[in-house]
Amino acid sequence: MKTLTKSVIASLFTAVLLSTSAMATFAATPIQKTTAYAGFNKIWVSGNVKIVLTQGDKEEVQVGDNFNSENTTIQSQGQTLYINS
Repeated sequence: MKTLTKSVIASLFTAVLLSTSAMATFAATPIQKTTAYAGFNKIWVSGNVKIVLTQGDKEEVQVGDNFNSENTTIQSQGQTLYINS
């Protein structure tokens, strides 16, 4: 009886450990969409927008999983990138 109890507890512990690590893996990889916009040297933002600028060799815009394309527009006119929310 002790062996059966130990086996059941070990199995439950393993199942909880595996499911927790799987959830942490999926939660740590947010969905992002990348769009290339070239030739801009100004950014004009209006509305509720969070901007993070990073230095790199490409000019691109990445949006996260909470991006709402119905309420937000991203467009380039001349050398200005416009982001409206």
